[in-house]
Amino acid sequence: MGDGEFYGGNYAKHTDQTGLDMNVFNGTTEQFNAYFGLSEQPQGPEEPDEPEPLGQVRVIARQANGEKGWLFFRDEPSFDYPEVLAVGYGVVLQLLESEPINGLWHVKTPRGRVGYVSAGKAYTERI
Repeated sequence: MGDGEFYGGNYAKHTDQTGLDMNVFNGTTEQFNAYFGLSEQPQGPEEPDEPEPLGQVRVIARQANGEKGWLFFRDEPSFDYPEVLAVGYGVVLQLLESEPINGLWHVKTPRGRVGYVSAGKAYTERI
């Protein structure tokens, strides 16, 4: 027990000691909650386990004139789904599925974005 400044004590603003508990609770979280009539705080949703990489593919897409090109990256395994970004020639992507889905590799970019790119031999090579 103690009397911290402004919590009671023997000085002009306060004349009675209040007996502020200055100790750390010595017990488990469950004991603390039970003592003070608190319920367990609900846990948030568990983070989904990230799939293990199953190898890599490298972007080898070229433009019509033979120059290095870009490969469209999608959020869903469908060519009908809009492109969300482009991945440049030479970028290495982590495979998240061992086989293509609807002609698309399920991949993760070096910056951690998960999505789908074409599995066509003219666009990617497995390494």
